[in-house]
Amino acid sequence: MLRSLIGLLLCANLYAGSFENAKITKATGGIIQQKGKIQTGSSSRVELEFPSLVIMRLGSRANFSASADNRKMTLKSGTLLASSAQDTGGITIDCGSVTTTMTKGAFEASNVGGHTKVIVLDGKVIASLAANPSERKSLRYGRMIDVPAGATTMPPSVAVNLAALLKTSVLFSMGSFPGSKAIEQNSMKQAPPRPFVTGGFDPDYNNSLTQTTPAMTAAMVARTVEASQASAVSATANAATSALAPGQIPTKSQVAAIEAAGLPVPNVSAADAQRILHGEKVQVPAPVPIVTPAPTPVSTPRPRPPRPPLRPPVVGPRPPVVVQPTPRPPVVGPPIAPP
Repeated sequence: MLRSLIGLLLCANLYAGSFENAKITKATGGIIQQKGKIQTGSSSRVELEFPSLVIMRLGSRANFSASADNRKMTLKSGTLLASSAQDTGGITIDCGSVTTTMTKGAFEASNVGGHTKVIVLDGKVIASLAANPSERKSLRYGRMIDVPAGATTMPPSVAVNLAALLKTSVLFSMGSFPGSKAIEQNSMKQAPPRPFVTGGFDPDYNNSLTQTTPAMTAAMVARTVEASQASAVSATANAATSALAPGQIPTKSQVAAIEAAGLPVPNVSAADAQRILHGEKVQVPAPVPIVTPAPTPVSTPRPRPPRPPLRPPVVGPRPPVVVQPTPRPPVVGPPIAPP
């Protein structure tokens, strides 16, 4: 009875004898301690420090237990942050559908009805399936696995924006701890944050993991419902468009489905689409005849006769010019008598 009353105290320096000299260094809200177990309330957080310099932080509604030698630990529900600034020889934590083993580093884990998520913050963590221990994966910092309850195959890991996680997780708001500097350095090594995509980090992705407020969780649900509705509207519009043959007038329901998705209605103008929505009949426009212009005659120029080849140039000395003497004409008449 006295142990239960002491467990309800909110003293930040309360020692937990059942945890083999591990002590509570920070705490907010209601905490219940039993032999080898700690439970937190709906708005409680607690930090445990073990002699081997292992820091364990528990979020709200957490149910955590440890063996006498602190080597075997179990997270039955809630969220935890485990950090070891030096090689401890290995600690094992059962987190629902996943068993984690770490010698040095830091990670966050959550267990909601056996649905487990593990985010590595620093170092390396070996994660294996509780239902199939042969299925295991080695995770480095900035990687997360999301494992449903009872899973028999290990899903692929996805990237997590550590900088965003440091700003949104309440477990980091309890102050620094050995190893927190390395986590900050790892966040700066990552690529610049991108818009949220599948596999990225969203502060509202898991309330139990990031310890977000109910309002943020409601916003996440609203976005999920809105995205699902938009996807259904788009699928209906695509089906209505595919059902239309070329030149076919769409029906009122087809026009409504296509315009709901913000797409243009095929085969009719925007004005005709509105007439169809108001129940008016629209005639198929007569096809515009296609007039093919006569080809323009192309005049072909007459080919020019080939030019005679040029005389080849004279190579060498020119031959001498021979001048023939002009013969005298014969004398016509009687010969002239000598004197």
